[in-house]
Amino acid sequence: EFVGNTTTTRPLMVELANLADGSQVIANHSPVGEPGRPVVVATEADLAKCSGLISTGPGVYAIGTGDTGVAKAMSALGIFYGVLGAVGSRFMKIPHPHWTVSSPSRMNDSSAGENPTCENS
Repeated sequence: EFVGNTTTTRPLMVELANLADGSQVIANHSPVGEPGRPVVVATEADLAKCSGLISTGPGVYAIGTGDTGVAKAMSALGIFYGVLGAVGSRFMKIPHPHWTVSSPSRMNDSSAGENPTCENS
């Protein structure tokens, strides 16, 4: 999520504070952004290293706000697959009224214990 920049552009001016570990957060007195939120500052040099990526340009970006959309897509596909399965199962539950078994079951045959053989018809 683009928060703003650290240049003199007034509407998006973000004031940052440096922590002891070297990371940066939005300062408590910053007019833009949530105070204490961890951020990454991207410069022109940083963006030049990432060729091929589409970005909004140099500025301050909040950490942990990215959403690739994979979870939403997989959820939608799962729901769609479930609905198709539920609808399809309703059509396969009862056989057609004119359907009959074409041959008698071999389980009821008196020779069930014997070795079955194939018969040509």
